[in-house]
Amino acid sequence: MKKKNKLLALFTAIFMAAGLFSAMPMTVSAADITIDISTVSSGGTGYTFAGSTLTLTGAGPYIITQSVATTTNHIVVNASADVTLNGVNIDVSTITFVCAFDITTGSVDLKFIGDNKLKSGFNCPGLNVKESSKI
Repeated sequence: MKKKNKLLALFTAIFMAAGLFSAMPMTVSAADITIDISTVSSGGTGYTFAGSTLTLTGAGPYIITQSVATTTNHIVVNASADVTLNGVNIDVSTITFVCAFDITTGSVDLKFIGDNKLKSGFNCPGLNVKESSKI
């Protein structure tokens, strides 16, 4: 009987600890590619930047942040990738036919941290997923 109680206590402790870990905030690892969408000015490993378009071309994982209130830079994903938006406010509402976040190819695992806003131009959704892609 005592052995059964100890075993039950051990399993309870393990499940409680596992629950604590799942509630912990996400941390940045050395493998993460962190990009500030408001200040990016050139490409890097797994991404390009031209005009006002940040194009993700690798698997990531990417963490997209923003250091100013609003940006007109927008994101295009051309690969299967892990992407986290962390406090991003993209407003391209004055630019016709431009989506704030456009998944053109691949499967994207998209996560959000904090408040994120994706405001697109005329006739475009804030988050666009092409027919052959998935989120």
